[in-house]
Amino acid sequence: MAQQRVSFEWVMDDDPIAPWQGARDETAPDAPAREAFWMGRLGRVLSLVLAAFCLTTGVGLTHDQQAQLIAQEGIEFALNQENLAWRTRDRGLFETLIDPDVDDEWRDEWRDHWRSGAEAAGDYEAQLLYVQAADGWIEATVMTQQPALEWWQTSPYRETRFYRRVGQSWLRSAPPAASWGERSRLETAHLAFEYYTKDEAAVRAAATTLERAYGELYPLLGLPLPTESPKLTIQVMPAPVGRWTPARNELDVMSPRLAQIPLGQSEAEYLAYDVMGWFTYRALRDATPGAAGRYLYRWPILVWGLRGWLRDDLLDQPSPWRAEARRVFQEAAPQYLPLGLSNLTELEGDGRPTRQQVIMRYIAAESFVSFVVATYGRERLPDLLKALIHHGSWEEIATDLYGHSVEKLVADWNVYLLAEYGTEAAP
Repeated sequence: MAQQRVSFEWVMDDDPIAPWQGARDETAPDAPAREAFWMGRLGRVLSLVLAAFCLTTGVGLTHDQQAQLIAQEGIEFALNQENLAWRTRDRGLFETLIDPDVDDEWRDEWRDHWRSGAEAAGDYEAQLLYVQAADGWIEATVMTQQPALEWWQTSPYRETRFYRRVGQSWLRSAPPAASWGERSRLETAHLAFEYYTKDEAAVRAAATTLERAYGELYPLLGLPLPTESPKLTIQVMPAPVGRWTPARNELDVMSPRLAQIPLGQSEAEYLAYDVMGWFTYRALRDATPGAAGRYLYRWPILVWGLRGWLRDDLLDQPSPWRAEARRVFQEAAPQYLPLGLSNLTELEGDGRPTRQQVIMRYIAAESFVSFVVATYGRERLPDLLKALIHHGSWEEIATDLYGHSVEKLVADWNVYLLAEYGTEAAP
């Protein structure tokens, strides 16, 4: 599903059908992958037990129970066909599983993963967890395992899909915005949120987190909080959205109910994480008005790490891919350590870097920011930002900002890395 993406800086329904399925809580964290898998299996087993009980006892199924079983079986078949299409790279089969009346923007989103190479085809699997009625549609919660196409993606993830019956088939579709409920507006001290009814629980939970984080972000960078009028506005849309820009005073984000949610995150957490990336971009822009911004972006990898550190620290919520990134770093570190400051400034090669290379670059940059804060204090972060604007070399920064040599700065940073990640250089 759609994500709000920024290019690398260096390229610079109320009632469920089945009686045992309760209403969703969009603010509660998802179950881990294994628990989600068994919950899905349990739901299907209960459906079969109910059907068998009715057959053996002569008790008839209610209309809703019949509808639930029909939808569940039909959507499971559709997912099995989808898995087959991916494994065999059968684009024609995949297209037959999409509602012909769906908008092109949704088709493009669902086709996105065809960008992966043929070697990744066998690693795709979409599995049905449960279904429920949703205003004339069938809402299916699906767990998907697939190779990551972007460095920041995680797998498996949970997503909500919508299906409708066309003839004898259940096709993936997208309900119109009108089915999302009434449009509402929520304001906090500094922010405004516009959203539809179905997203209200997630938005209200995320708004509290984002207001706090936004209120801490600017002071952490030594800046006063902006007093924009109208307020900075986040519009939660039940449709794919394009790239965002810090120039506008509003941000369109796709409803978290339609997003690919990493297992372990709630919809509210996902929404907060998505929006916070935009906040950090805007804050760094505001910290470097005019020509200063051009000087700051002489350090693209480090600025990238700074934005990531700000987002995770202020949300008090690590990146969904953190555990995987840590593993990648630990496995690759022996051939990279000790790190040097060139890892924060120099871009290797002209081609698109591998996922491992991108993760290594990001972890290096984020770890440097974390090292600076742990060693010199959060109050010195604005000084680092100013130094990156005014100085063009590490020698100047190390001497003028920290009062010692580049060699000592690098040595202290690598000691921090060893303690933080439990890694060391190859002998």
